[in-house]
Amino acid sequence: MKQDSSPAGPADREQLEKRKADAARRRKKRLRQQRINRICLIVVIVLAVVLALVAGAFFYVRHLRKGVSTMFAAAPAAAATAVPAASAVPGTQAPDLPSEPEDSGNQPESTEQPSEPGQSLLTAGGTSDYQLSDNIVNILLIGVDYAEERLTEEWLDEGGSSAEHADVMIVLAINFDKQTVDMISLPRDTYAKIPGVRGIYKLNASLDCGGGLYEKDENGKPVTDEKGSFIVNRKGFEKVCESCSRMIAGLPVNYYYAVTMPAVKQLVDAIGGVDYNVDVAFEMNGREYAAGPQHMNGQGVLDYLRVRKAASMKGASQDDVGDGARVNRQKEMLVAILNQLRSNGLLLKVPEILKSFDGQMFTNCSFDQTAALAMYAYDMPTGNIKMWSMDGTWTSKRVARLNFCFTDQEKRVSIIKQVYGIDVPQDRECTMAYAYYFWNDLVAERYLSTSHPLYKKSASGSELRKAYSKVSNLRRACAESAERYLAGESDYLFGAAENLERANANLKAAAESAQHHLGSSGRLDFYSTLERYNEIQVDPS
Repeated sequence: MKQDSSPAGPADREQLEKRKADAARRRKKRLRQQRINRICLIVVIVLAVVLALVAGAFFYVRHLRKGVSTMFAAAPAAAATAVPAASAVPGTQAPDLPSEPEDSGNQPESTEQPSEPGQSLLTAGGTSDYQLSDNIVNILLIGVDYAEERLTEEWLDEGGSSAEHADVMIVLAINFDKQTVDMISLPRDTYAKIPGVRGIYKLNASLDCGGGLYEKDENGKPVTDEKGSFIVNRKGFEKVCESCSRMIAGLPVNYYYAVTMPAVKQLVDAIGGVDYNVDVAFEMNGREYAAGPQHMNGQGVLDYLRVRKAASMKGASQDDVGDGARVNRQKEMLVAILNQLRSNGLLLKVPEILKSFDGQMFTNCSFDQTAALAMYAYDMPTGNIKMWSMDGTWTSKRVARLNFCFTDQEKRVSIIKQVYGIDVPQDRECTMAYAYYFWNDLVAERYLSTSHPLYKKSASGSELRKAYSKVSNLRRACAESAERYLAGESDYLFGAAENLERANANLKAAAESAQHHLGSSGRLDFYSTLERYNEIQVDPS
């Protein structure tokens, strides 16, 4: 049969365009997955590499050993402004309620619209109610999920995200009197309140909320100096410190070391690799690693510190899988690096190590402070390192269409007590129950605002008016329940929030039906609640 060579018709062109659109969506999804897969949990290596400085700073030894604690008594250097601590006591006011009356059928219509959404989401900074002991200093280790290819036009044109998340956050509570270090790991997906920023975010978004890794122009492109190098945005790191400070009851976190992902291989390779007994066989991006003692190069260490999924492991038990297991491997790798640095003379390696940090490590600590920490860590028995994880429960209810890790508040209180000797209350504002209520309250506010013009046109006793009034009344009742919940006077909040969620859905359906019957034109914007309420737009992954 002769093949039809006639030009493609409209249907064919439509199919072609559809296939192109599908391919673009798949490509964007693939790029996003690749970015997630590159998340690194390697920041603890910074502490190990810092020890190398001791070889080149031997003339500081006596001075540093005598005065290490006094070096951190004051605020950080002016080059990095001290981070104000956030308030430790929950108490954010409930959102303003709409002024619509109950619909009795005879009441006059109100022309007042619901209050502007989002006003209640501002989290004020402040001073902590708790004092940090003079012999303890908090230093934050930050691992930045960043790669240079994300700044290229090709990456952005393909739909890739340029967001720079703080995907590793570990508070080092250094007790100079006891010569101990407590490492408090804060999961990146933690549901968090970012001080001074309106919205709902994961903790790893704190870097983005502070402006990201590099300073950017009005178009969002990184700014370079006269040498063509990107200008580091210190406010981003300060916002991470401030957000992590809130997690530990507002105790100050004024110092930080941050490292980006591209530095990992360079760092480990610069010290000649590390001998390590790998606990589980695994595969990463086509590279396979057997279990058992072996010498690992930079790529191997990076892959090992990233692996956490069962699909990437061979013969792994449930205890080997997940972020908790990955944090434990992180600690063991740190100990191995510390031991290797002690056993090998690294004086000749110092230039290579410092070079490997070039443009990939950031800190507001001075050279003297860094050298003092190196000496302190060098003298400290490895058994004096304790590891804590302020983890919790993954949400069983969707909040802001995202999956969060909600901190186990009892565990958080216990960790703060054991590390700092301070009794603090639970932060109920960051619990699953409050977050679930909070999100549905925001949705209610948006739905009321969107439905208000149709409400005014609808007849008394209509389904829309009934649905509108029900949501208004439930918001008031939920706000009262939320206030009692935050005050610790009641644990009843989930049920009230579920009722509000169902009422929201009914209001949306009634408004869409009313629009059809009233012949109103235009799209009812129920759909962009998250975008509207988040002051800073961040890739939510």
